[in-house]
Amino acid sequence: LVLGLCLGSFYNVCVVRYLSRESIVFPASKCPKCGHKLSAWENIPLVSYIILGGKCRSCKKPISLRYPALELISGLWFMALAIKFGPGWVFVAYAIWGSLLLVMSFIDLDSFILPDVMTLPGAVLAIVFAWFILAPQLGTPSRADAVIGMAVGPGALWLLQQTYRKLKGREGLGTGDIKLMLMLGAMLGWRALPV
Repeated sequence: LVLGLCLGSFYNVCVVRYLSRESIVFPASKCPKCGHKLSAWENIPLVSYIILGGKCRSCKKPISLRYPALELISGLWFMALAIKFGPGWVFVAYAIWGSLLLVMSFIDLDSFILPDVMTLPGAVLAIVFAWFILAPQLGTPSRADAVIGMAVGPGALWLLQQTYRKLKGREGLGTGDIKLMLMLGAMLGWRALPV
């Protein structure tokens, strides 16, 4: 839980800095409204939000609920994985996969963009995880199911995109969703894709 909360705080940095095209390393964390540099105690996942009453200490403007929400979801994801799988490579695979999905989801909520810099490496990681960790240790998805998932998932969305474009004459589904399905298809296998 604590690891997930701390990483969730970092994921907030990744989301905000991706959207603003800033480095995730520099400058130090700051209030997006007034630029106030956050001290260490203002950066404690969930706790700082509660202590500060959901407002910046400097400008008193509200802090977006996105920050504690992403931290909490990340913390709960890591806790659920720890309970289900315990320490090991399965935990690591699902933690990385879920973390990528969280960051991409929050970027998508703000910008309607699923960044190639995350979807494409995520797809590569997903097939590696499926083949070398999940299939051998859990038996699911099988290696064949993962490969089929990488074809069926994106293929189905590509057909949907092309059909919509022909019927409506405009874009209805972005290619980011198609690339995301590479990642989902590999990690879950084709049988889980309809869900």
